[in-house]
Amino acid sequence: MNLEGKLHTFPKALKLLIGTFLIVLSVGYFTGLTFVGETTSNSAKGIQENYLGNENDENAEVMKFKKSEREMLTIVHTHILSMSVIFFFSGRVGLFN
Repeated sequence: MNLEGKLHTFPKALKLLIGTFLIVLSVGYFTGLTFVGETTSNSAKGIQENYLGNENDENAEVMKFKKSEREMLTIVHTHILSMSVIFFFSGRVGLFN
């Protein structure tokens, strides 16, 4: 298969693969944003409570506990790895134009 760097010259199967990848990537990204909105109310206080906990707030609707350093490193590690893969593949698709 000779890829000249132009998306319109790619075989139909490859175009379908790239399109499906971008759709699934978009669904995953916006699902992640929805999750952040649900868990933090899209506010600075909500984000702070999500990571530092709210054990001292007796009126809290949902009890949240402070995340340990190990939990934070796991979150950062998985996000950096997955975002690097996402940027690599998205960049690779962009290079075809």
